[in-house]
Amino acid sequence: MWGLFFLCALVILLLLYVPGFFLVRSFSHDSLMSLAISPIFSISLYVIAGVLLGLLGIFAEWWMIALPIAVLTIGCFGISHFPRRKEASIYRNSKTGNDWLALALYVVVGVVIVGLFFVRDLNGPDSFAQLYDNASHLNTIRYMVENGNYSILYTSLYSVEEISSGIAPTVSSGSFYPAGWHVVTALGSAISGASAPIAENASLFVFMGIVFPASMALLMLKTFSDRLIVLLGSFITLSFSAFPWGFLTFGPLYSNLAAYAVTPLAVCSVASVFSVDQSKAGRLRWGIAFLAACFAFFALQPNAVFTVIVLAAPLCAANLMGSLSLAGVSKRRSGLICASVVLILALAWIVAWRLPFFEGIVTYPWPPFEGRLQALIGALDLSLRAYPSQLLLAGLVLIGAIWSLFKKKYRALTVSYAICIVMFVLCASSDGPLRSLLAGFWYNDAYRIAALVALSSIPLASMGMYVVFRAVVALGAKLKISKPIVCTVGCLVVLFGVCFIYRPSSMIGIGDDEPAFEVVDSKLIWLSAEDVRRYTVEESDFVNNALDLAKDDPGGIVNIPYDGSVFSYGSNGANVMFRSYMTAGASSEKPESVLVREHLDEISDNESVKNAAAALNAKYVLQLDAGGIGASSSSLDDGVADAETYNGITSINEDTPGFSLLASEGDMRFYKIDG
Repeated sequence: MWGLFFLCALVILLLLYVPGFFLVRSFSHDSLMSLAISPIFSISLYVIAGVLLGLLGIFAEWWMIALPIAVLTIGCFGISHFPRRKEASIYRNSKTGNDWLALALYVVVGVVIVGLFFVRDLNGPDSFAQLYDNASHLNTIRYMVENGNYSILYTSLYSVEEISSGIAPTVSSGSFYPAGWHVVTALGSAISGASAPIAENASLFVFMGIVFPASMALLMLKTFSDRLIVLLGSFITLSFSAFPWGFLTFGPLYSNLAAYAVTPLAVCSVASVFSVDQSKAGRLRWGIAFLAACFAFFALQPNAVFTVIVLAAPLCAANLMGSLSLAGVSKRRSGLICASVVLILALAWIVAWRLPFFEGIVTYPWPPFEGRLQALIGALDLSLRAYPSQLLLAGLVLIGAIWSLFKKKYRALTVSYAICIVMFVLCASSDGPLRSLLAGFWYNDAYRIAALVALSSIPLASMGMYVVFRAVVALGAKLKISKPIVCTVGCLVVLFGVCFIYRPSSMIGIGDDEPAFEVVDSKLIWLSAEDVRRYTVEESDFVNNALDLAKDDPGGIVNIPYDGSVFSYGSNGANVMFRSYMTAGASSEKPESVLVREHLDEISDNESVKNAAAALNAKYVLQLDAGGIGASSSSLDDGVADAETYNGITSINEDTPGFSLLASEGDMRFYKIDG
């Protein structure tokens, strides 16, 4: 199955980069810029196609989305470049070769790090984190492939037929959900033939190992004129436990991970609009890229728009000051203009915060969990929400921040970092309107705000590593050591620092406490381990056998989501009733569903229950924990107390009239509903 994993990863990589590259090249960006920013355009195109086909009510095969977009974008490139093939050289830059080298280094390092700390930790390419949110992720991917509905406006877990006269327990026909990442992943699954779990893992590998490093490479290239800082940044990009690693072990927050992976592209685009070295045409091109990024964020995770505001506002203000100064505007007037722009942005933020649309998000009840001083220390030492301190990395960030104070063009980076620190401290340690105003767009969730701290720290840590390297070189020159030896020593210092950040200390014999990446490694191994799964390998095999028994008389399967069967649709394709933990008791739940989950064991004596089961086309019952829901070591520790909600299902046994036992193994049962 590993071959299928890498095939799916290759497909997703091509989906993300090929259409976007040819479309962006049509705007006359150079090849490197076009390649780097292509994912935001590709994602936007797939989302638009999915929405249009959904509005037309067309069942979409993968080729109906991917092929027309490929033909359209390649055609645009051909048409736009055909008249000026001889002028292509004007878009070349003398630094292009070095820039390509930097981009390649980021991607190579990214693939290696993600391979070591994600792919290697998977217990097989089809293993998956059995955390609360992942049931929705996997089931949504499977639903898109099976039902050909790639529209983020009508995201659902059930087909129209299942809702109208089938096993769906809800009358909801779907609603808007930022499922852009799911669309790309589902297309990869459909094209390669990979299962939803394999496609999910392959997609995460691509977004973490390639898209995020490549995006950060572009931002670094546009920000720093010294290419050594850029090259050193390749080793820093994935070094923060808060992002992307924290999004794998909490939630999991895969959609947010995908959005943050392309956030550097948006920061780069909007900052370039105000850059002093841009022509009017260049500003227009970067403005289009920024708008495409905003649309992609709408489809991936809208809070990324506010993330860009936090990270990019200081950069844009600094660039605007520079542009106004170059245009001959006085310093005083330039300051007033920038202050006015910042004020307008702040007012727009407050207006958005007050909108009813965001009310449920900005008031989300994540409680504070530590005091203000502890939160500040956690932000500075990078322990943040859930990991040990990263003192070496924190030291590099501090060195970079201090160094930036002496480099006027880099001070804006420290301002962004300081804003993120304040946001994290307030989010972690307080409650009330101010916290909601600053952190509410991220659900008042310290995990997501911690990721902002990590993103803002990457350029600073890169500068810190640069300062250390230059200090070694300067010391060597002072001691009159030959330059090759000094550079070699400097490289060894950098290499040792990188190994110290990433490599578990127990493997190199340093320290007794677990460092951050050893904890990352342990958590990812634990999430994939067989002995902590709510939905075990044995249960998955049992479900496959049950599906074979039911293939001649297919129908809906009544289940209890908390015994692990919530994953059986996305993982095995089982036509189970409850594909989410949140359906039972919801306002959209069908009355027939309520009767079935509360009284199905009475079907032989209760005509209403019998009619309800028939209306749902329920023909089977699946129990994966017949002796009691939940394993004490399960990675999913939510909802076990809700077993009574499904009393009509849990009460069924071999002696219950109205049911015939088809399969039994350990505490697993598969029944056919008689009649």
